[in-house]
Amino acid sequence: MKTFWRIFFFTAIICLSFEVILLSRQNRELKSRLKLFVGNVAIREGDKVQGFKAFSCLNGQEINFVYDGKVPHTLLFVFSMSCGACERNLANWSEIADSLSTKSCRVAGICIDLNDEMKNDVSIIGMNYLVYVPTDTAFTKGYKPYLTPQTILIDAKGRIRHVWTGILEKREKEQIITTLNRTVLS
Repeated sequence: MKTFWRIFFFTAIICLSFEVILLSRQNRELKSRLKLFVGNVAIREGDKVQGFKAFSCLNGQEINFVYDGKVPHTLLFVFSMSCGACERNLANWSEIADSLSTKSCRVAGICIDLNDEMKNDVSIIGMNYLVYVPTDTAFTKGYKPYLTPQTILIDAKGRIRHVWTGILEKREKEQIITTLNRTVLS
């Protein structure tokens, strides 16, 4: 019986040691991602961004996102195909897109990691806004999409008006819709 308990405790210690190593590794990774968010690496309200080139997932056509004053606002939904939080945010983004006038606001999904194998997934998801993939480094440098999901509101001159990071809560959805609809009326 003593040998049973010895084996049991020895096995438990090995398992717990493995867990400690795994958790410390995950903790280090999370800390490095948090530094990106907290430091100057994250995009902030008031930053000025430049246009960027992207291709449409719908037809593969390349377009230029420019901020030349013709479109009052641009609302970007920045996501990754491998991000669970992004997937949970899709319904929020669809609700927002349905609530906005296309004359007052350009609405676009920006997928930061779409590859040829995943192109069909975008159509399966059934998004009610166009989805693009950036084709130049201007997007990564200027918009700093290191944490996803992000909802970014940009004015006609390329100034960041607001950034929502993470899964949108009900009050945040309402804030986006109210802000954009109020801007259209004024």
